[in-house]
Amino acid sequence: VTDLPILNINIFGSPAVQENIRYHLCVSQAVADRISGIVPKEKIQIVYVPTEAPPAGSEQWGKDLRQALGYKDTDMVFGRIGRGVDSIFDPIGIRAFQKAVVKYPHIYYLIMSPPSILEKIVGEEKIPNVKFLPASGAEKDIWGFHQAIDVLAHFRHDGEAFGLNIIESMYCKNPIISHESHYWN
Repeated sequence: VTDLPILNINIFGSPAVQENIRYHLCVSQAVADRISGIVPKEKIQIVYVPTEAPPAGSEQWGKDLRQALGYKDTDMVFGRIGRGVDSIFDPIGIRAFQKAVVKYPHIYYLIMSPPSILEKIVGEEKIPNVKFLPASGAEKDIWGFHQAIDVLAHFRHDGEAFGLNIIESMYCKNPIISHESHYWN
């Protein structure tokens, strides 16, 4: 491996200093900044993860999902989508919703691929108006989710190095709410 030319696709900002690494392709400026000063600047390139605009008909997928979940057109639906892993869970999103739903009982939180700790909190504390969807990589499920929500209410303990889910939701004209994390902002 030490004599082959390597393109290092860097998503987490971990510097590698092998001489045969020709370029470090970083998914964001934040990732590039993490390795800058350790890796020579001329070897660092930023290559954003490509995503396409939502496919034609995805608006209907969102309407169908809202209807299946019992949401009215006038309901405000917040959403979160991401890996359902407890180690990246940050309670800030559900705690904010827990306070807001008391004052605004007609808001909802739709969460795709929830971490088990989140499901436990919602169940034990009986937080109303939270619905869970299973994890899916299917185009119809992903775009249907983004088209069904009104605001992406993102939370993740370690933040985002790139945030494909944020870009997808922005394509659907959703405002994004997030938070400052200890690692990626």
